[in-house]
Amino acid sequence: SGEKLATLQVPTSSSVHSLHRAAAAALGCEGSCSLRLLAKGELVTNQDGSLVDAGIDGGSVLEVLRFRHTVLTTSEDQTAKLWAAETGTLVQTFEGHSAALTMGVFSSDGRSVATASRDGTAMLWDVE
Repeated sequence: SGEKLATLQVPTSSSVHSLHRAAAAALGCEGSCSLRLLAKGELVTNQDGSLVDAGIDGGSVLEVLRFRHTVLTTSEDQTAKLWAAETGTLVQTFEGHSAALTMGVFSSDGRSVATASRDGTAMLWDVE
C-alpha cells in the first residue's frame, strides 16, 4: 500500500526508457533519483525494449520504486546528516539525541531514517 504520486499515460509503442523519463519528470526527481519499474511484481530490466516487449500493455498498473542518490552519516556530535551523493551538499540534518549516534538506516521506501544513540534511544525521522 502506498500513496499515489502520479498517473502516466504513454503509448504502448514507447520504450521502457521513455517511461522511466516520464516517471522521473512526474515525480520531480530527474537527475536526483533512480527509478525501478515493476510490472506484475517483476523487475523490468530491458530498458531499450518497448513496453509491449516488457509485458506492459494498455491499462497496466506499474509499481515505481524511487531511490534517491543520498548518503546518511551519523556522528558523535549527536546528529545524523543526509548528503547529496553526487555533489556532497548537505540536504538535511537530524537533531534530537543527547549522546553520540551509533547507527542510522533508511526505511525500505527511503522516506524515513531511523537513528540509534548511546543515550539509549532510537528515533524515526521523515526525509524531506
